Order: sequence, then structure tokens, then C-alpha cells
Amino acid sequence: MNTNPFNITKAVDYSDEQIFNYWVDLPNIGFTDIIKPTSPMPMIILGAKGSGKTHIMRYFSFSLQSLRFNNQDLLEGIVKDGYIGIYMRCSGLNSDRFAISGLSKEIWKNLFSYYMELWLAQLLLNNIRKMGVFKHNSSNTNELEITKEILDQFDKVDNKESIVNLDLLASHLKELQKKVDYEINNYRLTGGTKLNIEITISPGRLIFGLPQILIQHIAHFEHVKFLYLIDEFENLKEYQQQYFNTLIREKEDPVTFKVGARLYGLRTFKTFSAEEELKEGSEYESYNIDKIFRDRESDYNKFVSDICIKRLYKHGYQVDDGDFNKYFEKSNIQQTNISQEDKKYFKDLEKRLNGFPPKTITEIISNLIFEKDIILERTNVLIFYRHWKKGNKDLALTSNKIREDCKLYFDTKNSESEHANILEYYKFDIIDQLYREIYSNILYTGFTTFVKMSAGIPKNLMIILKHIFRWSSFNNEEPFIGNNKISIESQINGLKDASDWFLNDARVICDDPSKVRRSIDRIGRFLQELRFSDLPPECSISTFSISMSNLNAESQKVIDYLEQYSYLIPVNPRRDKNTNRKDLTFQINGIIAPVWELSLQRRGVIRLNKNETMAIFEIDDEKEFNKILNSRKSECNAPFHIESLKLPFR
Repeated sequence: MNTNPFNITKAVDYSDEQIFNYWVDLPNIGFTDIIKPTSPMPMIILGAKGSGKTHIMRYFSFSLQSLRFNNQDLLEGIVKDGYIGIYMRCSGLNSDRFAISGLSKEIWKNLFSYYMELWLAQLLLNNIRKMGVFKHNSSNTNELEITKEILDQFDKVDNKESIVNLDLLASHLKELQKKVDYEINNYRLTGGTKLNIEITISPGRLIFGLPQILIQHIAHFEHVKFLYLIDEFENLKEYQQQYFNTLIREKEDPVTFKVGARLYGLRTFKTFSAEEELKEGSEYESYNIDKIFRDRESDYNKFVSDICIKRLYKHGYQVDDGDFNKYFEKSNIQQTNISQEDKKYFKDLEKRLNGFPPKTITEIISNLIFEKDIILERTNVLIFYRHWKKGNKDLALTSNKIREDCKLYFDTKNSESEHANILEYYKFDIIDQLYREIYSNILYTGFTTFVKMSAGIPKNLMIILKHIFRWSSFNNEEPFIGNNKISIESQINGLKDASDWFLNDARVICDDPSKVRRSIDRIGRFLQELRFSDLPPECSISTFSISMSNLNAESQKVIDYLEQYSYLIPVNPRRDKNTNRKDLTFQINGIIAPVWELSLQRRGVIRLNKNETMAIFEIDDEKEFNKILNSRKSECNAPFHIESLKLPFR
């Protein structure tokens, strides 16, 4: 049990057997109801890197169908499923080969279409051969007749008479494909001006024709859909995606398509049909896997918990699936003995009160001390800043009133009191402030926290647990064995490694990647400074909104990249209180929230004005950004002076 059960995090690294063994369905709805493999309506399945998109699509492939019906009749199993899944990963295509300079785009379009025809037909034929269709006496099928009808789809076939069964037909297609590979791979080396390739079949004749021939001759296939699963669509060039878009538009029964792509992966919706675009709703439907997970929070929590439990069981760990949190050490700020000298919030308050009589400063701080409950004591300070900003003149009298109210709340827990109101909204912020001020570290601990940090992307959770498990094992804690707990230290170190991994792994490829990275750092710092100001403008800060009217093309492009690469998680648009206008709203991805000590909750929303939007997402000058940030901070820090800045913005 020394191996890390969370080591493999990419579905492409799994064997078919591992996909089958580690499969977990989404509670209450199930992926079959989402993917709808027997539906004639094509589907585009979107998801961030690590969303589980490839894992899900592979589950509906023929290879996994074969494993599911291992102890039964495979053909009968396919009939029961109502579909046969033909799975293809576009990453194995090396699409750049079909774009070598020297030949026109039209030639490459025709060659790519021909190549896909050969490849997809081979995949389907190989599946049919593995099913043993012709071993079923009840099928009354004539393999030679089927083979001849398929060959009739070609414009030209060499040695046609020698191809008398599907095995030989598949070999013929493979040879044609190898011929294309050979000519393209050697085109540059030979220095030729043309490719010695004959296109022997028209687009769609095999992709649609082969299934139609099969259902005419094989009774078992009468009600079976032929499901082409095209994964990693983002690896295709625009004209190559245009080819598949055309297939989707012109699809013929019994064929349908499910296309999987990352959030940034759709380059075009155009088709070869006069470059008309696919129409969502009538020609295809789309699903965002990430959004499904986020919208079904309780189902997602159960889903990823079951994934972790299954992984642990497969590695020999006998874990309690009732409470995963029990394996992680917790910390309670109330149980910690903290000296008065270590309470930074009082030292900061003393500095803020500089200029007041020393006797008044001493009185105010004395009134705000409440040693029975450090969270209430920190709440006293927050309430004091609140009254200070409101303009209360006698701050000593104010502090005395806070002291009396604090004692009363401690004794009665009066839900109508100001302390109750503050704690209802700001309790987690206050606890985080205490950890930050006393220990310099905010603690993100516990399985429930890690699930929330994953932001609806299962791979993020696996990465977090992978690094935490590694640190825990390094510290000889024997994680997930008996009553052993993973230490806070291991959790902190693992989370840091996971955040670093995400920031490095999600490197954005665009015209100006440095601006994209600078922008996410700036918005993180901006929210961080507001969250840990004397009087935060909102609770649980990690979310911000932007008016679309404040965005130019450049800043919109940066935000699009941040969203597509999941640095930012889109939130349902919120209406501006004054104008009733809907603004773009985003939350910092939970896996990188610790970098800027942000909340994982989604409650308060910071609305960025035009200057702030430009400073974060557009301008290069760090000094100008700091001016904007300091202006906003001055509204939230005592003595709450609001400086008017004349900035060189349009």
C-alpha cells in the first residue's frame, strides 16, 4: 500500500480495464442520461482540462462495452445498450501533417476528409469483427454480400475480387491509409510538388454508408445507433473541425456524433455547406460537464467521494466511506493559547488610532478585548471599524458599547444583535483573518474543503489529494490507515504544490501569455487586499463582476482566455443594483485561491469600475495598477480617506 492511489490523473493514461474498474456514475441522473448515446441528436461535450470528459466518452466506447458484457453475449449486449461506440482521439492524428505549405487548402481539405473516411471506417469494422456477428446462426448474414456492397461505395478498388470478407476489407482500408501516411510524411523530403495519392471514395460514403449496409443485413442492428465519439476536438485545425461540423449537419441514420472538446477547443461552427454555421438546438446540442458538476453540487460531492473511495479500495485501503473528513487533521483557533502580544489586529488598530490621546487608545483597545472567545474579540474590532467609517465621533464611547454588546451576545446569543449579524456573514472571513494575523497562514484543510477547491473539475481534486498523500507518506503519517490523520502540515504543503501545478500546467498559449498571467495575479491581489482590509466591502471575497461596457476588445480577449483555461470560473450574471444591468461575474478557481488567500465561498461580489477593469486586464504599468488598488483600499482601511486620483485613462 505504498503506491499513491491518486497518482494517475489523466484518462488517456488509463487502460480500458482501468477506465472500467474505476468508473463511477453521477448520482441521481447518471452520465447515460446526460450523454444520451442512443439519441439521434449530435452533441458537443465541453469541459475544462481534467473535467472527466475523456473518461466519460471512453466509457461509451465499444472497448468499454466489451468489458461490461464480458460474461455475456457481446452482440446481445450491444443490442441492449442500443448503440455501438466508435471512439477516436484527435490527438493521435497529428493534424499539422495536413497543412504543409506548398499545397492549397482545398487539397488538404480533401485529403483530410479522405483520411478520416478510412480511419473511422476501420475503427467501426474492427469493432464489428470483434463482436463475432457472423457466428450467430440466427443473424442469417452473408459476409461476402456485405463486403461487396461496402466495396461498391468506392469509386475505385484494386483487386476487388480478392476482398471477400470484412477482415480483408479492413486490411485494404489500412493499406490505403498507410499510403496516405507515407506520401504526406515524405512530401517534404522528396521535394515534390504534388502528392501521389488517389482519393477513391467520396466523403461520408463509408461513415454513413457502412452502418446503413450493416443494418440492412444484420437483424440485431435494426435499432442500434452507430455512435462516433470524436474526442480532443481542440487538436484539430479550423478547416478540420469544419469537416466534422459538415458530417454533423448532413448526418444520416443510423449514425450520430458526440464531440468532446476543451472549453477553448471550438475554433469554428462553420460547415463546408457554403460555410453556413451549425445551429444549436436543431442540428446539435451542447453540454458543459463542468457546469453540470457545479450546478449539481451535492451530486458532485458524492460523485468525487465515490471516485476517491474506489481508488483507495483498489489500492488495498479499507476506508470509512461515511466521513472522509475524519482522515484529515483539523485546527480550532479557539483552542489555541494566544498571548496579547501576538494579536496583530490590536497592534494594527493602535497604529490606525495614531493621533488620538494615548489614554483614549488604551481605553478603546481595553474595551475590545474579550479573552473568553477570540472570534468574538476579532469581531469587536471589525464592528469598531464599521462604526468608525460611519462617522461616529466618540470612538471611546463606541468601543464601550461594543464591549457591552459582546458580553450580552456571549451570554444570550441574541440573533438580533450586531455581533450576530456580523458573524452570520463574516465568520469565516474573521477566522481566516485570525489565522493570517497570528500564524501568517490561512488554513484550507479537510476533504470537504478540497472538493470545493476543485471547482467542479475532478482532476483538480485528484491532483490535490495526490500531493497531500505524497507529503503525508513522506512525513510517515501512513494516510488512510486506521485512525491515522493527515497532518495540517502535509495538507498545507500538498495544497501549495497543487496550486503551483495548476498555474504551471494551465499555461495559456496566446498572443501575449504574460498579460494573461499578469491579469490573474492582479485580480487575485486586488481581491486579497480588499478581503483583508480593516473593513472588507463584502464577505467571502473571491468573486468579482465587470460591466461589459467597460471592456474593450483587448481586455475581453484576456478575460476569455482566463475563462477558457479555468483560471476564472463563470458565475451566473448578477444585476447591478442601480441600473438593473447584468454584469459578467467570475470566481477565482478554488485550486489557486490559496495563492491569494481568497475565500472558497461565493457570497459577496466585488464590482470593478472602468479604471479598475483597465488597470487589471489592460495596462502594463504596475505603478498605475497600484494607484488604482490603493484608491480602492483607502475606502476600506481606517481612517477611511477616499482619495480622488486623476488617472491617465480615457
